[in-house]
Amino acid sequence: MHGLGVGWTVRRITISTEAAVGSEDRADPAARISLGVSFQYRILPADS
Repeated sequence: MHGLGVGWTVRRITISTEAAVGSEDRADPAARISLGVSFQYRILPADS
């Protein structure tokens, strides 16, 4: 599968999306589409 993703971060919140197109198995040539959304909240500050 081949995909593309993008994310957006503001302070401690990150929202990202991803889309992928392709076949999961070489024996099965039918293309499939996968979409995903992720929401993350960082509790502790990142180390400098």
